[in-house]
Amino acid sequence: MNIFSHYSERITNIANHLIESGHITLSGDPVIAQCEPPRDPSHGDLSTNIAMVMAKSVSMPPRDLAAIFLPHIETLDGVETVSIAGPGFINMTLASQMWQDRIHDILTMGQDWGNSTHGQGEAMNVEYIQLNFLKETLKIFLGMSNLKLFSILRMLIRLCIFGFEKKSNIVI
Repeated sequence: MNIFSHYSERITNIANHLIESGHITLSGDPVIAQCEPPRDPSHGDLSTNIAMVMAKSVSMPPRDLAAIFLPHIETLDGVETVSIAGPGFINMTLASQMWQDRIHDILTMGQDWGNSTHGQGEAMNVEYIQLNFLKETLKIFLGMSNLKLFSILRMLIRLCIFGFEKKSNIVI
């Protein structure tokens, strides 16, 4: 599991807890938190817009809802600081020990590190089309041949456990 999924899951659990305990009243479908790097690295390591996404369905201003989430997110393992930014983003800085623990995870998992179950075996069609008039331009632009790029893309898709069928069309 990557760091973003890890904290997205934890923050979704916090949202569910706040709903179940009556701290907030949800009038729509439950929301799944999404974490991503903040646009400005000086804002921390992770950012979530859960308060802005949920605000309408709980009839609260996003910043007020973010303030309810704040003390709960501060208690998550590996979180060093939490702040509210802009209209209701929640930014988190992670403790250095959390990053050191991820190195241990990487070494333990070996070549399986980075694999994902995202694709769930779902089929994905990726076509390799080589147009001769673009061939040299793409080599210069990408720094590699189209076939190498196709092979890398195929490997990444397999890591996400999508079904894969090789198709190659060469247009002359």
